[in-house]
Amino acid sequence: MNLDYPPGSVVIWVDMLDARPPRDRDHVIVYAHSLDGEIEATVKELRVVEGKQWLWPHSNHPDHQAPLNVEAPGDHVSWIEIKGLVIGDYRQRHI
Repeated sequence: MNLDYPPGSVVIWVDMLDARPPRDRDHVIVYAHSLDGEIEATVKELRVVEGKQWLWPHSNHPDHQAPLNVEAPGDHVSWIEIKGLVIGDYRQRHI
């Protein structure tokens, strides 16, 4: 998501239990649970297409541009958890 949150940005989020359910085009905190037990936390944009949830990265890196199907993530990921809702961000001003 470096196109929306450049290096040095701080993302502010709340747990899904403390917020409303995510909506189409919300930025969300995603936990990708891998087959080997590791958990990777990332920020993605949630898109709902024909009732299915997709996670879209906003990245300029070619390896991180494909959408991720929440129901069938593949690529060594056993399941996806939408953990939180992004409510803001902070970017330091350079003087």
